[in-house]
Parts: sequence; structure tokens; C-alpha cells
Amino acid sequence: MRKKLIDELVALAQQVAAQTMLASGATIFGKWRETQALKTFLDTAKSRYATSDLVAHIADRLKGSASFNFGGYDRQAPDVNGVMARVAELDTLCAGFPDVVEVKRFFYDLAEQIANASGEGLFGTGERINSREAIYLQTLRQTLGL
Repeated sequence: MRKKLIDELVALAQQVAAQTMLASGATIFGKWRETQALKTFLDTAKSRYATSDLVAHIADRLKGSASFNFGGYDRQAPDVNGVMARVAELDTLCAGFPDVVEVKRFFYDLAEQIANASGEGLFGTGERINSREAIYLQTLRQTLGL
């Protein structure tokens, strides 16, 4: 059961990240900055969410996942409504685990770090969070119940 849960949470984290990247509309330079921000975020996730065993497993799997390639992953992302429907099921999916709130915060923080990584300007400069990203983040926060 636990391995299956981790597998599902990793897949959902990948979908949340991919949808965030889609919302950014970033160029290749912006995508690179977003990918670097994601790597940095994952490197610090264990200490940020030290009380969550689930988050530690998710972060480790994402860091070690060869399939988490953002070069084309965002083109394979399910639609935003599908992702939000899965996010809305987190309480049910994580039933019986005391750290579901930390998992929700991890998902939101993951999206926020990506959104803050690059702007719409040349080489990813400029305003960090555009209107599409702001709407996506607001919807994600509400869906997570944060």
C-alpha cells in the first residue's frame, strides 16, 4: 500500500509541476530556470518538511527519477482540470497518514517555486508570476484547502 501511495504522489507532483510550467509560458531559458529552481527546492525538501516521511519519499523519488525530464514533460501533462481533480483527492489518498497537511504544503510550495523562477522577459527576466500562474496557484491553494 505504501509504495503504491508514494508512486501516486510522485506522479501527481510531476503533474502539478508540469502544469505550473505550462502556465508560465516560459521560453527555453525560463524553463531552464524553472528546472533549476525545482532541483534546489527538492534538495531542501527533507529539511523543510522534516516531520513528513511521505514528503521525504516523494522528494527522493523526484530527485532520482529519470522520467522527470522537463524538456518535454510539460507537453505530456494532463489538463489542468484533471490535475486539480486528483489534487482534490489527496485527503482520501493519504487517509491514515498524519502528514497529509505537509504533503499539501509540499505540492503548493513546489508549484510556487517553479512559478517564481522565471519571468516572461528575455532570458526569463521580468515579472516572476504572470496572471496565468497567479490563477493556477490560487486554484491550487484552494483545491488543497490551504
